[in-house]
Amino acid sequence: MCADDLGRSCLIVVLMSLLALCVCRSAQATVEPGEFLDAAPFARVCTWDPQRDVGVRASRLQEIAAEDLSLATELVPDPQGNYHVPPAANGEACIGLQWLEARPLTLLYVEFKEAPAGPGRIQFWQGETTWQGKWVAVDGDLKTEGSVWAFTPAKPGGLHWKVRWIIPAGGKPVVVKSLNARTASTMTTSQIFVQSDPAKPGQKAELELYNGHIVGEQLSKATSWDMGSPLTLLAVNHVSSKAIRQVRADRTLIRFRLPDGAFAVAIDDVLERGPVYLPHVGLFVSKNPPAQSLEEYKREIADKKTVLRRVREMPDQTRERAMKITHYDPRLDAGRMMISLACDNAK
Repeated sequence: MCADDLGRSCLIVVLMSLLALCVCRSAQATVEPGEFLDAAPFARVCTWDPQRDVGVRASRLQEIAAEDLSLATELVPDPQGNYHVPPAANGEACIGLQWLEARPLTLLYVEFKEAPAGPGRIQFWQGETTWQGKWVAVDGDLKTEGSVWAFTPAKPGGLHWKVRWIIPAGGKPVVVKSLNARTASTMTTSQIFVQSDPAKPGQKAELELYNGHIVGEQLSKATSWDMGSPLTLLAVNHVSSKAIRQVRADRTLIRFRLPDGAFAVAIDDVLERGPVYLPHVGLFVSKNPPAQSLEEYKREIADKKTVLRRVREMPDQTRERAMKITHYDPRLDAGRMMISLACDNAK
């Protein structure tokens, strides 16, 4: 083989290797927008008594019974990620999801290790709070294919705090491999920039996504960061701003755990309103690349005051000042007065 042929062969091998590397990196670093949020990873996985359909039985004038305060028992997965659901006295097993917010559910899945012996059912929580209310059936399409059950509500997007599956168990524990709860909120991907002020080499910060994931070789909810240098390669799969304007329950947050404290920053705040700067812990969060540097942003807000500082600088309220502001028209003395009372039954 001549030198020219050998050179061309080597060049082709190098180009093919680079192409394969680029394709691999592209495949692992992107998430297609337009997907919907799976809210299951952000819920408590619980079991309830399938024979009890109501929550707290006390009225607004009665004391809540101690046994009614915690009607759910949280389930812990085994090392393989499976949930072992014990049967109730009637031979049925119950597993479900409970959120801090009412979610706009559109599609629900449950996958079992082994297909249940018979048909089951799904119930949604209907009530003022997670304590007050009852479990009800919702119109929809329940499909069972072997070890996978799927339910599509007839009116997708209804807001629900809790949902549960009731499965015939035959007196034996039911093993559940996974739960899925798709909502109406669409997802998209953005690049986020995080910087410590000042830099703190060697100190670690923990980041966790709520209603979102960190994009990488695998989607994950959490990562750690050395605060000695800016975090620039943070791609976040999050609920879109358009979806948040419809339902704020699915809002994506970055939860920070720093040596000096813990707090959360909303992704939509950063993307729509600009950088978020927390001087008391020295943290700067912006979209990537930042529209302005940390120093530029600090100069921009140097003459501004926080809401807390403005409130602290205000004079204490007095009766005279309150009357001057609210009692501004003597003609109102002849009218009726409405006094609002705390009459809401939500506890």
